[in-house]
Parts: sequence; structure tokens; C-alpha cells
Amino acid sequence: MIIICQLHLHLDKLFLLTADQENVKDRVEETQHARCIRGKHELVLQDDLGLICIYCCHLELGPRDILPEWDNFAEFNSSANGTVWSIKPVIRESMYEHQQEGFEFLWKNLAGSINLDELKSTDPGGVGGCIISHAPGTGKTRLTIVFLESYLKLFPNCRPVIITPASMLLTWEEEFRKWNVEFPFYNLNNLEFMGKENKNALRLLAGAKRGNKDAIRMVKIYSWNMGRSILGISYSLFEKLTGEKYIKEKTNEKRERVIIDGHTPRNRRSNIWNVLLKVQTKKRVILSGTPFQNNFGELFNTLHIVRPAIADVLAQEKTFAEMIASRRMSSKRKYKDENSHSTLITGAIDRAVEKLKISMSPFVHVHKGTILQQSLPGLRDCVILLKPPALQKSLIERLEGSPSTFHFEHKVALISVHPYLFQHSDSTEEERIGIDLEAVQASKLNPNEGV
Repeated sequence: MIIICQLHLHLDKLFLLTADQENVKDRVEETQHARCIRGKHELVLQDDLGLICIYCCHLELGPRDILPEWDNFAEFNSSANGTVWSIKPVIRESMYEHQQEGFEFLWKNLAGSINLDELKSTDPGGVGGCIISHAPGTGKTRLTIVFLESYLKLFPNCRPVIITPASMLLTWEEEFRKWNVEFPFYNLNNLEFMGKENKNALRLLAGAKRGNKDAIRMVKIYSWNMGRSILGISYSLFEKLTGEKYIKEKTNEKRERVIIDGHTPRNRRSNIWNVLLKVQTKKRVILSGTPFQNNFGELFNTLHIVRPAIADVLAQEKTFAEMIASRRMSSKRKYKDENSHSTLITGAIDRAVEKLKISMSPFVHVHKGTILQQSLPGLRDCVILLKPPALQKSLIERLEGSPSTFHFEHKVALISVHPYLFQHSDSTEEERIGIDLEAVQASKLNPNEGV
């Protein structure tokens, strides 16, 4: 499962270098104390304190000063026309049919339309999150990259975030390089710079400890906030940076968009699920090959992330409430068996499931992987016949007719690797009769005796 979230950090002051600060050496007649009184501080980036004056300890910006309100469509590129495909026309030819459908599906859910003229007047309140449920190996990552690249071109103020398991971040990083995306992808878990970070941020970092991970991450976040780019972050780091204590301190601040990758957010007991619900944005995308395989409880947890209003309405109905309460349910049939005492009848359950499908269809795009059957060969069995050397062949023939199948297969496996290993098998004296043991011993250092 993947959720793609867009956050906005208000870090404009983070690496501000004023002209007075740059020319401070030319103003020798004025003391630093006087300059601090006038608000002209000498700012450096400290480990856990943020941007602070080294003389008067004035705190210019705390390390967690983030997330201002964002105007959804204030930066719409009004010069564009046609459909979203005209943003980068050649890209359509390189995508499969289900990816093209998914691309338009994302635009309709997150922006309201695929027509550029309609996007200018689309009501932001009418859009929301969605789920891309495509089978593994069908190009969800590629689809997401194409969408983000086109979205950033049309909405330059967009700041996408990809939240994924830590093991997948390097894969995302490699995919962005592979497809030559013009916008940087900042891996917040990677403490190495990619070379596209903001120069002012890097220059200011020289005043802090270069090996400090918080300072490095602040440089990446600032660079991401200052221009069109994508931020990648792991579940655990996102949970740490936007934890319960921090969320309470920022309850009045608005977040704009989030993207999550993985199955963990389905679990209501997981901290990441609770943190995501507190991110104030409607534009969330979940990418998954298997979004609803476990039970109705996890299904509704998923719906709460992308479409909380719809999930709340459905959860209030008695039928759905009982289905959600059945935590161990893995299928509708099991639900019926475990709840035979329920007042619900089979018809009511069927109608409830059908209503659920209808309610989800506008924001769930499914592809079961038929493209793999068309483009990839099916499973095939291959038999490889190897011609063993004379010594190896004679040893195997000598063991034929062994009364114990297990011991026979074990010895054949050893000899098939190399005939010398016969010396280390639990062969009987009878089996050793007729075998040239000197030749077996002599083959020890000859790798060509084995196939």
C-alpha cells in the first residue's frame, strides 16, 4: 500500500542570509550587541535548537516550525491548455493502457478533472484521496512518478511527500534517476547529499556539524520547500518527526497533501495510522497490490485514510458496523459462519457488500495484472542433462540398487557436486567394493571431475 502525501513547510526564514549579515565585516564601527538589538543577528544552525543567534541566543526559527496554510491552486500554470496529457505529450506512448487510465484517475481524484480549462475553476473541496490497486509488477511506481512530474509542472507550489518502508526508499530514488525526472527526489533517510540541494542551505550548514543528521535533514527539507521537488521518507522517520506530541503543538496548522507506501497504515493500532489521520489534507494516494486481502476492519482503516467522510458514514450503518467488528474475518463466507447468531440475513450482507463496492468505485482503481499475462511468458519447466566424467558416472552407477532411497539420494547429491565427496559419505564396505578409491582421492584438487 502506498499513500502519497503533500506537506508544506514554512521554512523561508530557515537559511535567510541578509545583506547586513554578509557585509558585517564592513561595519566595524557597530558592535554585535547593537546589531542584535536592531534584529540583525548572527544566525547559525544548532543541533536541536534550530536557527539561533550565536551572540544573544535569539531563536529565529525552531526545528519544528512547519506547515503554513497553502492555497491549492494559487500557482496554477494558466498558460497550459488541452488535457493533462499535453503537459508532456510523449509520455503517453511509453505507458500501458492501465497506467494511462490510472494517470487520468489520479488527476480526476486529486485535481477534479483532466481538462486544463476545468482545472482552473475546479473547487478544491470536491477532490480527495484515492487508491491505486494494481497487481505487483505492473508499474505503480512508474505511474506515480509520471503523475507527480506532470502535477508539479502544472502546480509549482505543490510539495509531494512519499512515505514508504525504509527498504523501498532507495528503490524510489533509483526509479527517479532511471526515468530522468527533472525534479529532485530528496531521500530524507539518506544522510548523503544528492548535489541538487539549495546552495544557501549548504553554505549555512558549514556553521553546524556536517555529520549531524538533523542538520542534514533540515537542509533537504528546506531545499524541497524552496523549489519543485519530491520528498521521500520512511514510516518510522515520518512517525518520529510528526509524533503525537508534535501534532498537538500544531493542531491549528494546516497540511496539504500526503502519500504513504506500504501495508502498515492499515492497522488501527499502529502509530503511523494514527499520525496519518492527523495530517490535515484530503489529497492522499495509496498504492497497493493487495489493499483488502485481510478483513473488513483493515478495509475501513484504509478508507479512513483516503476518504474519511465516506468511511464514517458507512461505519454508522449496522451491517457495516458488525462487519468491521469481526476482526478475524478474511472472507464473507467466514463472516456468515462466525456470526450465524446475528440478526443479519444473507441478503442484507450481500446488499451491504454491493453498496460498499459502489461507494468505493469512484476512488479505487483496480488492475489485476492481465498485462503481465500478455507481455511475459508463462511458467516453464526445463530439464538440463549433464554428462558426468567417467569417475563420477562410475560412482553413481555403483550406488544404483541401494535399498534406502534416502541414503541413495544423499550420496548421489554429494557425488554430483564432486566425486571426492564420496569419501565423506556414510557408504558401506559393500558399496566401496569395485571403486577406485585412489582415483577418488586423486580427484580432490581437480575441479573438472565434477559437472
